[in-house]
Amino acid sequence: MFRDKISDILVEKINLARELILDEILISNEGIISNFTTVLPEEISELKWLKYLIVSPLEKSSIVGIHESIFDLSFLEEFELKNHRIQELSPSINKFENLRSLNLSNNLLRNIPSIDTISVSLRSLNLSSNNIEVFPESIIGLKNLEELDLSNNYIRHIPNEVGELSNIESINLSNNSLTELPRGIVNLPDNIELKIEENPLINPPIEIARQGLKAIKNYFEDLDRGGVINYEAKLIFVGNGRAGKTSISKRLGKEKFVIGEDVTHGIRIKELLLPMGDENTLKANIWDFGGQEIYHATHRFFLKTRALFCLIWDKETNEDAISQNSDQVNFTIDYWLEKIHELSDASPILLVQNKIDKCNQELIDRISILEDYNVKEFYSVSAKNNKNIDHLLNGIIDTFKNSEELKDIVGFLIPVPWMNVKLKLEELTNNDELNYINYSDYLEICDGQGLDKVSANNLSHNLLHQIGTILHFESPKSLKNIVILNPEWALEAVYELLRSRLLIYNFGRINDSDIDEIWDYYDYGEQNILLELMKKFELCFEDSINKGEYIIPQLLPTVSPKFEWDFSENRFYAFQYKYLHRGIFTRLIVKLSSYSFENCFWRNGIVIHKNNTQAYVTRDLKLKRIFVHLRGHAEDELLRVVIDALAEIDPKAELRLMVGCNCDAYESNVQSQNYFYHTKLKLYKSKNVNELLCDKCSKKKSISDIFGIKSEQKNNLSAIKNYNSEDSNLLLKIKNLIKDSETLKAIEEIYLLAEKNEIKNVSSQALHLMSRYNQLNKLYLKGIVKLEEYLMNMAKINDSLLHISNDYEKNKR
Repeated sequence: MFRDKISDILVEKINLARELILDEILISNEGIISNFTTVLPEEISELKWLKYLIVSPLEKSSIVGIHESIFDLSFLEEFELKNHRIQELSPSINKFENLRSLNLSNNLLRNIPSIDTISVSLRSLNLSSNNIEVFPESIIGLKNLEELDLSNNYIRHIPNEVGELSNIESINLSNNSLTELPRGIVNLPDNIELKIEENPLINPPIEIARQGLKAIKNYFEDLDRGGVINYEAKLIFVGNGRAGKTSISKRLGKEKFVIGEDVTHGIRIKELLLPMGDENTLKANIWDFGGQEIYHATHRFFLKTRALFCLIWDKETNEDAISQNSDQVNFTIDYWLEKIHELSDASPILLVQNKIDKCNQELIDRISILEDYNVKEFYSVSAKNNKNIDHLLNGIIDTFKNSEELKDIVGFLIPVPWMNVKLKLEELTNNDELNYINYSDYLEICDGQGLDKVSANNLSHNLLHQIGTILHFESPKSLKNIVILNPEWALEAVYELLRSRLLIYNFGRINDSDIDEIWDYYDYGEQNILLELMKKFELCFEDSINKGEYIIPQLLPTVSPKFEWDFSENRFYAFQYKYLHRGIFTRLIVKLSSYSFENCFWRNGIVIHKNNTQAYVTRDLKLKRIFVHLRGHAEDELLRVVIDALAEIDPKAELRLMVGCNCDAYESNVQSQNYFYHTKLKLYKSKNVNELLCDKCSKKKSISDIFGIKSEQKNNLSAIKNYNSEDSNLLLKIKNLIKDSETLKAIEEIYLLAEKNEIKNVSSQALHLMSRYNQLNKLYLKGIVKLEEYLMNMAKINDSLLHISNDYEKNKR
């Protein structure tokens, strides 16, 4: 194989390592000067005492092979060769008798040779992001292995013997092609970290696998007592009012079409029996939701689950902004697709145009819809004339049969004890007419079938909740202690309150006596359950000033209350959405309500404050933006509150952060400000463009002035993640130390915290990073590493610092 001549810089680095008897060497862009791919050079093998060999990604070259002499480094303990183009690993890897950590992630490996010789020493093996299709059997022999990462490969099968890895602490199998896990996995230690996301798992269902090894073990143990195939699932109908959802659901069930069918206020739930072609019948629980806007917020009760969605639309309601009814607002197809995308867990969608008896099939942009959403098929029907209804029915059956997203719901094995509990709960609902029971009673029913608390939790959250039999939530405690047996009962009660004249007359404000009047059919215990349910789904919040009074944001006045706002010296920001619907902002008001300034909130905005800093937060549905302008000394902190709230509301939203120009002529109108995308500003700044022309005020503006920021951290869009405040505090501390060029201090900080909390894997990473830091500085002071290369490698160390910070928080939790 052709090998390029190594650079003089690398020769000097090797000579220095020999002279100083360094036990670690870091190779990066100074090592290879050619644009060709190459092998890892044999000169490194002269460092017989080398313990740590790290080959960073190269800008102009990629390592495709390793010189055989490298494997003679018998003292080597850590070998990192990630982000290259290695296709084959030599069996000579077994010469590394003292190797403790091997990282070959992000290469092109398909197979791994037998690694029996290093089985005693190896503790960490990272083969993630390769092309591995078959689980390397020799891994089973690594009896002392503690960390195994095989994520982002193409593995279809895990051998039963994986349970023999008795010392393993973490296994990452995410993003492979696994449809089932082996029974032998139950022999692994209970406390290991098992990552299994992004696999098409059927056995066990992915919801159970996500809960960890204990839940998986319980599922297999319960299944050993017999299994029954599940043939029950949710079929959810959504769309505008009067689009014909109820009429289509009736036609599917062979019922007669009713001219002038009443509009659905609330929800209708009915059963549809579907022949599956294998002598089995699927019971599809149709959930027919009212299309009126006032009900949309309640969709989160039940749409946040995996089901088959039928989006019913017609030309008339799709084009009309408002129908004849005052409470009936129509929305576009895009709105409903985005709504399903936000709430469901990648559920399949059938897009159904109704009323083709009135107009021909409407042309829509099918290509863009298929690109952006999980739409499986398009249908055009007439419920009135019964046209193409059978075609739709067959499509529903085929989707339930063949959709990958539903395979662990439809047709998966349910342990017999689980099925017995399900039947008992249905008996309580149908025969005893119970709407809810205490969680302790539910556990007693499970105990009667030999199920412990973990199995009971598996059943309630991963089957019964998914198919719509019950509602149960882990928090708050008041809801955790209740199992709702009749979800329709709960939803109808909430609808009754939302459409009450008293609530509408009071512009979304009610107190305890109002609730007694509206819910007079419910006792106090039931009222508390229903109110907690509304709080859980952020339909309302309790007034922080007037205790016992509750606010429903979607019914607040559209005009803001009178208040004085000083528009001078404000910083302006905006969050650009791909699609911004009303529910996002009403939930934002709920989340920010604890920070509200003197109860200053209305349907389109809220004023919040913290640490002598205020923020004026508004929305513009046409522009699809949420605006934030701030004043005070703690802008970073208050902006963080808004960012975290938006991330929790919709982690999947495609948000773009924008920074306002601060045009003097428009300072009192946040919408009229000229906004620049933050990413573009950073790009201009990196290219030494210091000024931009503002289209609004026609003045040149300094990019630094536009930012108006003390730290780049504040405008980092990557901060829009769903993490808790404890994570952000540690990350912020580390980022500030890095910003102040205090990298070594940051490493020491993490090391001391990890040692204090006995998180050994993090403390060892920190020590290793400290060694890399010291070596890099030695090479720089010797003149072997130039400034540009020094800064590049220091940036990589800083990136590693942030990863270690995340590892620390994960381990501590």
